[in-house]
This record gives sequence, C-alpha cells and structure tokens, in this order.
Amino acid sequence: AAGAAAAGDDAAAAQQPPQQQRLVVYLPDSDERAMGYLAGYAPNQWGVGRDGVRLGDALNALQGAQATREERERRAHPLFGWACMQLLQEVANRRLFSVVREEKRLTYDAGFHFEGSSRVRGGTYVVSVTSSPGQVRDAVAACGDALQSLTSFLGITRDTVRAAQKSIVNRFRGNALTNKHWVDALSGVQLEAVPDKTVECASAKAVEDVVMGITPLDVRLLTQYLGLDRPSPVSCVGVSSPTPPRFAGAAED
Repeated sequence: AAGAAAAGDDAAAAQQPPQQQRLVVYLPDSDERAMGYLAGYAPNQWGVGRDGVRLGDALNALQGAQATREERERRAHPLFGWACMQLLQEVANRRLFSVVREEKRLTYDAGFHFEGSSRVRGGTYVVSVTSSPGQVRDAVAACGDALQSLTSFLGITRDTVRAAQKSIVNRFRGNALTNKHWVDALSGVQLEAVPDKTVECASAKAVEDVVMGITPLDVRLLTQYLGLDRPSPVSCVGVSSPTPPRFAGAAED
C-alpha cells in the first residue's frame, strides 16, 4: 500500500514543473482590457499523461490498495480518461461561475478547459478569465481559490457530478445528430498512434455508460492528480491600457 501511494505521489508530481512561472504582458492601447490565465500539465484527449500512463492507471495508483476490482475494471475502459476529464471540466466551469462571477463579481467570463492532442502524450489544463486591469490579478487569484476548493471533501459532491453528467450526455446526444460528430468520432479509429480510439468508443451507448459510471471519487482523484490543491504552476496576466498598470514593471508577488 505504501508503495502504491508513493507511486501515486510520483505520478502527480511528474505532471507539474518544479517551480511556479508567472508572466505579465502589457500592450499600450486606448481601450482598457485584461485577461488572466492559469495553467498546468494534464493528460491528452484520451487521458494519457506525459509519461505514457493512462489516467485510469494513475488514479488507481493514487487510491492504492483501496481501489476495488470494479473500480479498476471501470477505469480500464478506453473512454474513461476522456469522460473523467469532461466531468471535471463541467464541474470546474460551474464553480468558476459561482465563485468568481456570482460571489466575488470580478468577471463576466471565466472558463476551465483541457488542451491536448490525441496523438501526443500529455496536455494542459487552462483557466482563462476576463477582467479589468485593476481587478485582473484578484480575478486570477479567485480562479485559483475556486480550483483549490474542488479538492476538498465537499468540493465535488454526488449532486454536482450528477448534474455535470446530465449536461455532458445531453450535449453528446445533440451533437450525435450532426454529420460532423460522426466524422470526428470515426476518423482515426485505425491509427496505431491512437490505440484507444476504436469503433466501440464511437458508440453512443458506450459513451453514455462510461460518463454515467464516473463517480465523485474519480473526479476528486483527478483533481489530486492535476495538483489542483496547490497553486497552478503557470499564471499569466495580460493588460492593454493607455498607461501601464502598477504591477506591469515588476515581478508579481
């Protein structure tokens, strides 16, 4: 059990750079605008990390001996990584809206999404927030607080996961009515570079079954794997205004 826990810690730590990187960009402009970003390492579209380990295996390592046979079998499905990441993305976006916009009123637009290729190991998660030059750093900090709140025991509940599952399934059913969806779903199923993409993965029943089978524990383990309980390793603030903001000429605190 200790060895499995250590392997899980190593898997999580391997995804993150050794130190925080912070960047401030200023562009002279007559209009005042500002954007903030947080980012960190994540798996690719199919849940494969930079080290080639599938997300299901990484979550099993984090859970250690407590992972049941049923959980291990469920996490072995090729769609598990994609589905778990989609659920976290849905939950995180709702939390950002609730905390940064509704509660703290620091923005009208904040979002969380994963970026990555289907054929290249690893990817990134990105949080973007639109704000004013005077509030953008507070907005970025609030986004970080919102992400860290997801890692608490009550941060991801059965109700929040159930609501996210319904949204993803309904969106999938709508997209499945279009030709574009099926072209994207079936393209590359024979590529050796994407071994997890099979005809079975294009099945509407398979997608819905895997999405609805994700548990709150799966999503909580994913937040741990991504290191969301710590400050994001990369942050950036971009400001355009007639005069530089006070913090543009100095390193961030």
